[in-house]
Amino acid sequence: MDGATEILQAVRAGDAPVVERLLNDDPRLARATDDHLKTPLHWAAEHDYHDVAELLLDAGADLEATTSWGATPLDWAATMGSTKVADLLLARGAKGMNLVAAASLGKLGLVREFLDSGAPLAPAPKEPDDHWVADSARMKGDMISHLSYCACRNGHTAVAALLLECKRRLRLDGPALGGDQRS
Repeated sequence: MDGATEILQAVRAGDAPVVERLLNDDPRLARATDDHLKTPLHWAAEHDYHDVAELLLDAGADLEATTSWGATPLDWAATMGSTKVADLLLARGAKGMNLVAAASLGKLGLVREFLDSGAPLAPAPKEPDDHWVADSARMKGDMISHLSYCACRNGHTAVAALLLECKRRLRLDGPALGGDQRS
């Protein structure tokens, strides 16, 4: 088995001692990729393996590497609800915290800041692979429903409640938060 395959398997299994050994032997393995360009850091983010992610970052993993569908490790951590790894990635300088990521990670204060800023809601993310975030709300272009879905999917009911209240106010008050978001 080659080193890239071995480290990807070790990371998916959360086997920090094997990951550490492999990285000590060849730190370049921190930047290995699979068929979808997922790096070991993407896999650590997917499973919220904080210790493994820390080893990978210490070895030079790329914070901004993108998969074949355009997800960075932070995007993928948010999608999967991996808060420990997301916080680590942000502490290490990852870029791209946005309203979708904040809702997906249950960051209620940050969601409030985004909503209160008066900035228009960004359009829902578009990925070439519909399996990444395939929900009917996004397909209809209903950003607030999409954000609520992201929060609920990862168990963040307080964020979802805030967003649904925002949507209710939009229906009562008309255009706000970057335009008419009513469905």
